[in-house]
Amino acid sequence: MRSRRFLLTGATGFIGKRLAQSVLEQNYQLTVLTRQLHGFEKRFPFACDVYPWRPSDATPPLQAFTDVDVVVHLAGENIGKPVWSKAQAQILYNSRILSTRNLVRALAASRSAKPRLFVSASAVGFYGDRNHPVDEDAKAGSDFLARLCQDWEAAAEEASEMVDRLVLLRMGVVVGAHGGMLAKLIPVFRAGLGAKLGDGRQWMSWIHIDDLIQLILHLVDTPSIQGPVNVVTPNPVRNRDFTRMLATALKRRAPFTIPKIVLKLLYGRIAPAMLASQRIIPSKALQSGFRFQLPQLEAALNAALLQQQNE
Repeated sequence: MRSRRFLLTGATGFIGKRLAQSVLEQNYQLTVLTRQLHGFEKRFPFACDVYPWRPSDATPPLQAFTDVDVVVHLAGENIGKPVWSKAQAQILYNSRILSTRNLVRALAASRSAKPRLFVSASAVGFYGDRNHPVDEDAKAGSDFLARLCQDWEAAAEEASEMVDRLVLLRMGVVVGAHGGMLAKLIPVFRAGLGAKLGDGRQWMSWIHIDDLIQLILHLVDTPSIQGPVNVVTPNPVRNRDFTRMLATALKRRAPFTIPKIVLKLLYGRIAPAMLASQRIIPSKALQSGFRFQLPQLEAALNAALLQQQNE
């Protein structure tokens, strides 16, 4: 009988902590790879085996793979940080592509029974600027983030011969109380400084953190799903509508616009992705019978804000 153990990277992040909690509630055991052991127990108050790992620099300890059933790789620098220089772009690249290559190399070298599933993070930025609905069969875009996602996924695909199944999580904007884009926007909107980006007509694909976690667990338990999976709700919204709904939920106005030129000055190479339409459909999730609990943005925003108030 196969073990029930997750190996998780990026465990101390917004998504990683929530996933770890749910994994343990599902009676899996947990192994975590982390860059910093000092103070780890305070940052990650869950029962687990933990090993040190510098993702961009080295392969993780091979003993971390002992009895592992599922690998979930979420580690990587914040993709929402400004990128003005080649050096900053390289850091973003290394944190994703090199870390994934190093993880796969360790998996190949491990003498333990190979995991049945390798799950690696990616993003809907893979598709570039898409004004019309697209699903997992769509081709990649050509901008900075699209190329980054292509290389990221290619590194993960090297694991496909070592495991029974490979899944690539093409994630959209994650809506949740204590992390992701919403954590940065709430203080700004509460101060009455909310603004749409550019003309606000670009589509945003999103998912509530609770649905994201449940979808990952659904993928683990659904052997028919493999390859890229769009981790978004079926209901993308335009940026201007996202701005209006968040302002309404916070009982504020959001009368401002951030012009394209200002976004380019603030965010550099990431700016085009912030202005791109990403109208993404989660075809594989829907076809597999997954049911979103918060498929509408207004309810998802209210749920996140209520959770923030109660904690």
